[in-house]
Parts: sequence; C-alpha cells; structure tokens
Amino acid sequence: MNDAAGPVDWRTRAWLTLGATIWLAAIGVGMRAVYRFSETPGDPGQPPAIWPLDSGIPRPTASPVLIMMVHPHCSCTGASLEELARAMVRGRGKAEVYVLFLKPAGLGQEWVKTDLWSRAAEIPGVSVLADDRGMCCFTTGPAR
Repeated sequence: MNDAAGPVDWRTRAWLTLGATIWLAAIGVGMRAVYRFSETPGDPGQPPAIWPLDSGIPRPTASPVLIMMVHPHCSCTGASLEELARAMVRGRGKAEVYVLFLKPAGLGQEWVKTDLWSRAAEIPGVSVLADDRGMCCFTTGPAR
C-alpha cells in the first residue's frame, strides 16, 4: 500500500492492529470496573441496639426511622437532599425521617440555617434539626 507517508508493510499494520485491540480491551475492562463499583452498595453500618436517649431525637414508635446527618456547607448535601425528596415521594410516610445539620460549638444558628436547611424543611414528612456540636453523630454513630 502506498500513501503520502510511504508504504506500510504488514508488520506495521499488525502492530497497529494489536495495539488498538489492547487499547480497546483496556477501556472495556476499565469501564466494567467503574460500572461494578457504581452498582456496589456501601456498608449499611450497625444501628445502636438501644435508642440513645441523649440524641435529641424522639424515640421511634412502630415505624422505621431514617436519620440523615449532613453538613450545612457541603456541596454534596444538595444532591443528597434531592435523593431524599425522591425517596419520600416513593415511601409516602412509611418512616420517621430526620435531617440533622452539623452545628459546631461556638457557631450560631445562622451558620446552620443555610439554603440547604430550607430545602430540607420543604420536603414533606421530614423533620430538620441542628446537631449541636455533632453530639447525635457521636451517640448514634455515623455509617462507615
């Protein structure tokens, strides 16, 4: 074969074909790994055996309780609240749901009550609370 760059022999063509095949296989393996990772659930954690009375959250009745602990200035909190809103529509009041916003010691309510607080408060069936100094997180334990 002749082209502007000169003739290409069968060895060059074979190496290019082999290289392209390996490259495409590597992309396929990488995409499969990413997909498997995205579909793997996280560690569900272990809830406390006894309801921590000093958590500030009322002891649950017969329904399940979902506690979402968030940071009022984290960029991920908005996406998490959107997911919670979708879950609340599907769940239709099947659980008691609390969103706890971290409030470090020495900072006022204005630090906690951001637009994210307002968005959480607008979700039907959700109670929004400030987690003063992260005490509820310490007594219930965060998911790992």
